Parts: sequence; C-alpha cells; structure tokens
Amino acid sequence: MLAIVVGNDKGVLAARNINARVKHSVMIMPAIEALLKKAGLKKGRIDAVAAGLGPGSLTGIRIGVSTAKGLCLGLDRPAIGICSLDIIARNADSGDSDVCVLVDAKRSLVYSAVYRGVKRARPPRLSSLEDALRGLKPGTLFLGDAIGIYGDRIKEKVSQARFAAQRQWYPRAENILEIALSPKNRKAAAEKLVPLYLYPKECQIRK
Repeated sequence: MLAIVVGNDKGVLAARNINARVKHSVMIMPAIEALLKKAGLKKGRIDAVAAGLGPGSLTGIRIGVSTAKGLCLGLDRPAIGICSLDIIARNADSGDSDVCVLVDAKRSLVYSAVYRGVKRARPPRLSSLEDALRGLKPGTLFLGDAIGIYGDRIKEKVSQARFAAQRQWYPRAENILEIALSPKNRKAAAEKLVPLYLYPKECQIRK
C-alpha cells in the first residue's frame, strides 16, 4: 500500500492511497507530483517531508525513505520519520479497548505494537505470533495484514479478540499528516531519516 498526502496545519489538501504492490518505485514520484498539482502547490512550497519508516515491506520502506530523503536534500528541507505501525493504529475506533497492530513479517514472524488510544503501550517489535499476543487484554482490537493469515490463531489465544475491517489494516495518507503535525514529532535533517527494519541487517528475507 502506497499512502501519500499533501496538507498543512489546516488539514488535507490532497491525498491518495494506492494498492501499489511491487510498483512503488514507478508510481511514487508521479503520484506526489499529481497531488501537488491537485493542491495547487509547487515543490518549492514544501516545508517538510514525512515518511513511514517501517517496520513493514523492506523494499517499500527503502523506496519511501529514499524518496523522502531525496526530496528533502534537493529542496533543503527537514524530514519527519514516523513508525508505520503508528500510522495504521490511527485507523482504529477502539473506544476503551487496547489496539494491537500486527503486520506480516514473513518467516512465521510478525511486527507488532500495542496502543491505548493513540499512545503506545508496547513498542514495535519483531517476534513470533505467540509472543506478540502474550499479555493482551480480552477484547483487544486488531489491525494489520497479519489478521488475514493468523486470524483463527489470534481468536484462540486472545479472549473476545476483535478484528478491524480489512480497509483499516493498512496505512492511510491522512494519518501521516495528522501524526506529522503533532508537536511531539520533531523535524530533523534528511540524513537522520533511517528505516525501522527490526530484522537483523544481514538477514535476507524471502517470501
């Protein structure tokens, strides 16, 4: 999923969520240019660039972060890095329930993080499904594409587990803007934008 947004402190000016599959590198720059045109802006008007750092698809993360860094370096603008699980968590309408984001990491592993409201109760990590589910409260709401793979096992392990609709399993462009505008997210030099892989660097991932 490729999520791109152009906005300011008044809200979203233009946004697009694309099921890019393996075409991120081909689609990302034309999509950015199209959204800027739709918003009536030129690249020079950009104040900062925010990007999802992962964890998630390693190729997608590299393309997204590299594109953000390239824009920032070319325009001499700062960057804002956002955990991709935080972006997904914003899709939740959880009420008083805990939220667990589970993303397939291949090799029978998952990326996960737990939230109460918009605050993390457990940081992002790479683990087995069983470890990710350990200690979760009854009625926890789950988001993320790992639901499509491990849904039955989640229900066995977590009492009254609830699943968000499939459209809520992926990062949404509007959430990126909301998080980027938060006072807690500080702008930094583009060189400091580093992907959040969680997998060991020397590990080769195969589907």
